[in-house]
Amino acid sequence: MICQDGASLKLLIADDDRVNCRVLKGILLKDGYQVVVAENGFDAVALFEKEKPDMVLLDVMMPVMNGYEAAREIKSRCSDHFVPVIFLTALTDKHALSACIEAGGDDFLTKPYHRTILKAKIDAMERIRQLYDKLQRQKYTLESYHAEMQREMEVARHIFGSITQAGEALPDCVKSWSAPASVLNGDLLISGRNPLNNLYLMLGDFTGHGLPAAVCAMPAADVFYTMTTKGYPVSDIVYELNKKLNTVLPTGLFCAGCLMEVDLDQGKISLWNGGLPEVVVIGSDGLIHDLLPSKAVPLGVVADAGRHHGMTDIDIEPGMRLFFYTDGLIESENSQGEMYRKVRLHELFDGETEQTELFDKILDDLKQFRGDACQSDDITLVELDCDQLISSMSVDNMPVYSCLEAPDCWSAEQFISGVSLKAADPIHVFIRMLEQHNIPEMHRSRICTVLSELISNSIEHGLLKLDSNIKNTADGFSTYYNMREKALEVLERGWIRVKLFCRPTSDGWSLSIHVEDNGEGFDAKNYLANVVEVESLTGRGVALIKSFCSEFSYNKTGNIARAVYCWK
Repeated sequence: MICQDGASLKLLIADDDRVNCRVLKGILLKDGYQVVVAENGFDAVALFEKEKPDMVLLDVMMPVMNGYEAAREIKSRCSDHFVPVIFLTALTDKHALSACIEAGGDDFLTKPYHRTILKAKIDAMERIRQLYDKLQRQKYTLESYHAEMQREMEVARHIFGSITQAGEALPDCVKSWSAPASVLNGDLLISGRNPLNNLYLMLGDFTGHGLPAAVCAMPAADVFYTMTTKGYPVSDIVYELNKKLNTVLPTGLFCAGCLMEVDLDQGKISLWNGGLPEVVVIGSDGLIHDLLPSKAVPLGVVADAGRHHGMTDIDIEPGMRLFFYTDGLIESENSQGEMYRKVRLHELFDGETEQTELFDKILDDLKQFRGDACQSDDITLVELDCDQLISSMSVDNMPVYSCLEAPDCWSAEQFISGVSLKAADPIHVFIRMLEQHNIPEMHRSRICTVLSELISNSIEHGLLKLDSNIKNTADGFSTYYNMREKALEVLERGWIRVKLFCRPTSDGWSLSIHVEDNGEGFDAKNYLANVVEVESLTGRGVALIKSFCSEFSYNKTGNIARAVYCWK
């Protein structure tokens, strides 16, 4: 018999009967086996350690150490290798034969030996040995593959965490709970702030779970952080996210998502839901006041989803809380295969539970429902407490700068032209500038609102000659911003110059703001005369500027805007 490596099998014989031993050895040598011989069990164990045979043939009754003891010793030294042990015995009663198997024997052969039966048993044991060795090699291969996969997963998890957590940590007003179905989470929950300090939240649920879903989340997080930092509205962020994911994701992968911007100055939440379950709006009474369903297809499904499609604005009310979640929650199954479903979730908002306990109540109910059932999808639950957010943003809780030196007189100028007008919002440049001069956060936010509105007016009315009255039609905002985007693409020689001058006053400070463009201008006098209130569809920005600034005016042609913002 030949081994897998081409060498003949090496057999160890242990028998104190020299005649039987010679007969057996002769048979085996004639059949081409290598043979080593021991006269008792003790020597057999020693030879096993030295010779490393492929198979062992043991007599039962031997001096010094019998076959049962020798078999146990040999098997204990086999480690994770399989070395067959065949007992050679003249015993025929069933108890003796059973003892051979219990001692570690794999088969037995009764004396006198029959050559054909002997060879058949050895061949059978060799096939089993080779099969065992094959399984062991496959086991080592799988263990090595698994270890490598674990290392790669750890690297992926580190990269995923670095990218998705690049922004600020979730504020205290946001509670979240996430349970991935595998090592990596395909649900993405991130937050950011724009230059006006408005809070942005994004919850994304990528197709499937594990590594593919987590990898897809990385470009989405990058787009989100870049655009929130620059102050883009949710509609623009959704547009860019869709364009990015439609480009990079393979067919069949997409992201159901919910994005929102909380604007406390205007007292509203701008929300987009594409493919996630309904956002649940809870009032101060603990009951459901509104359900905000998905109004758009998930991100990455179509090449051009259009701007402002699927947007919803809701007014912030005292005691308001928003609950939003991925479908893994309502599709969770118990051991009977029943789904949790949104009906059961909605029943928890019964008005009898303290608002602060609602989040934990949902988790407890979900865990009780699922029991020990396996989880098949990633689950994420998020709660936004509007009251706590408002409290954290109040003047009393603003950062204190008393330990810092008050700002000196300073001036700054920024020239924006060509590609810069098309590529990014320049407000973040002024944010850093105002931070460097230690202007309190509340006033920084208002100043940036003023700058943002003045720059937008210069671009849209001074350079692009857009008519704000377009916004008053049913699809006005969508049409207006589509026109704005197309006009910016073909703009060649436009520029804007922004000048700031800060100086002390008798009771505080004043910041003079000068925004100039090289466009054809517009009828500023008529435009300002039609601005009545902040709530109107057009002119809200100018009304807001007037409410913040002590002085505000345009020159006759509308190319230069001047404003003065004061604080104590």
